Amino acid sequence: MKTKLLHKPLIFGLLILVFSCTAVSTNDTNISKNSSNENTEIFEENPHFVKPTIDFINEDSSSQGHKIYHRLVTNPTAYIQQHAQEVAEMIYTPKEIIDGEIQPIKKITYTLKRYDGISEKYGAPPAIGIKFSTKHIEKTFESSHNDDSIYFEIKGVLYHEIVHGYQYEPKNAGVYKKGDDFFGFIEGLADYVRIEKGYHKRKIKLGGHWNDGYTTSGYFIKYLKDTYDPDFARKLNRSCILLENWDWTSALQLVLESDKTIDEHWEDYQNYIKENKTV
Repeated sequence: MKTKLLHKPLIFGLLILVFSCTAVSTNDTNISKNSSNENTEIFEENPHFVKPTIDFINEDSSSQGHKIYHRLVTNPTAYIQQHAQEVAEMIYTPKEIIDGEIQPIKKITYTLKRYDGISEKYGAPPAIGIKFSTKHIEKTFESSHNDDSIYFEIKGVLYHEIVHGYQYEPKNAGVYKKGDDFFGFIEGLADYVRIEKGYHKRKIKLGGHWNDGYTTSGYFIKYLKDTYDPDFARKLNRSCILLENWDWTSALQLVLESDKTIDEHWEDYQNYIKENKTV
């Protein structure tokens, strides 16, 4: 999803009413009545992970999107904190978390907002914000009328956006546009986590470029992790603070201790897709 990458915390200029989370009645005939998926999840808190405080804001409390969200996510604060921990554990090693060597996010402002789009992260550590579109929730419901599909999307999008808060930014790697190393890494790592967690609808496919970002770059990172090193994504993230001039070849050679270039790895990946018929 779209991310606004800022190097200074965002200063809010408007006072917005904070919504107090309550359960939504299932008597509404316009939404399905399955029980919340979050109650079936098993989650173990990591005592070494410092939870961010959550400022949950609802700017669209009368919409169907709001009702659907709160019926499926009955405790947004705990839910967002859980996903923050899971993301940190995906892109940092246990030692880095224990030693506090991760992006220091102390606060997440999460806003349900009615707008055209899906979701976006803004701001920079120690305080970030995430906006999520109630219109998108409604569109997802209209296309499926299924709680599982909606919850799948809510969870997948949240993983993706929280990664943008916790990941490092590669230095001197271009700008945030498709085709640049910066973009490929930023959006690739975010979708990698979503893919690895099992909350990504799109499948791996042949072709594209490692700097296409999102699904294409995400599956490429997963391939490298599965092929070479279970900690590959964590080490790739850390390479952003180890390299003054980040590019894929330099990062891969550092992480994998190999002389292979990005072009060679990409060719191997394309052959892997062909051989495994995972198109």
